[in-house]
Amino acid sequence: CLFPKRLVLTAAPDLLDRIRPMMADAAAAAGFWTWKVVPEIDCLVRLPSIRERSPVVVADIGHTATRFYSFEEPDDPGVAHGERGPGGLAMQHAVVDAFRERHNLMIGVRTARDVLEQATEHPVDRQDRRGRSYETGLPAQVSLDASEIREYILPICRRIGVAFAPVRGRMSCAGKPRIHLTGGGAKAPGLSDLLAAQLAVLVSVSDEQAFEVVRRLGVCLAI
Repeated sequence: CLFPKRLVLTAAPDLLDRIRPMMADAAAAAGFWTWKVVPEIDCLVRLPSIRERSPVVVADIGHTATRFYSFEEPDDPGVAHGERGPGGLAMQHAVVDAFRERHNLMIGVRTARDVLEQATEHPVDRQDRRGRSYETGLPAQVSLDASEIREYILPICRRIGVAFAPVRGRMSCAGKPRIHLTGGGAKAPGLSDLLAAQLAVLVSVSDEQAFEVVRRLGVCLAI
């Protein structure tokens, strides 16, 4: 359409109060007539993987944090938990730190993000990455495989598992809940396998992790 009429945003429950005061000005400046904020949990509860199989804990691995939402029954509206784990940005910083400590190379966060994305999309391929040497200040190159990159982010992945523990402890279901990973960091190399081993639970990963929440937001608006 030529003239947008509505702006709709989804956000984690702990962010809603901070976002609302800014939304009116932002919507007006962008030319929207009305605006609305939909809690993220309202989108997640409509995931087929939740409505068909419960209990489940959704770990939404966003840019700055991982947030947890638990669903104990297929028709359960869900519970948003206050615990947070590290997000995709922490993984990118872990790659930056590994390049400095192991290869004596300086890279930026954007390069670190590309390293993680390539390791996810092409796990059997080696990748050559350039950085600037801390010793000489000149460009230099290092060759990496996916197993090395998984090792770089291993501490971050373990912290996500540690953050899950109190969430599991507050659930009343007798069986072990599975974990469903979504969000932009859900397909980080080795993350699902590590969590499955660390927590002894079944771990599933969204096929379209970066778009799953917003697609469910569209379902919310269609009802």
